[in-house]
Amino acid sequence: MTETVAELLNSLGGYRSVAPRLGMEAKTLHGYLAVGLLPAKFYRALVQLRAEADMPPPPMSLFKFVSLKSSPGEGSIPQSERDAA
Repeated sequence: MTETVAELLNSLGGYRSVAPRLGMEAKTLHGYLAVGLLPAKFYRALVQLRAEADMPPPPMSLFKFVSLKSSPGEGSIPQSERDAA
């Protein structure tokens, strides 16, 4: 079973306990809890908090990471045609 944001925060004492460690208001962290995804910028801090509690790192699926976009020109011409040119 995949861990949820609520389970992650509860494992660390709840969002009210975690928020000050992340430098934010509890209501802000509660907003992320409601959405079900945390900003990627908090990943390292939450890895550290879990390590302090002798727990494994949180799943990366709980965080909103930026996806890499195709480079300009990619996708418009198949690779085999670009190699032949």
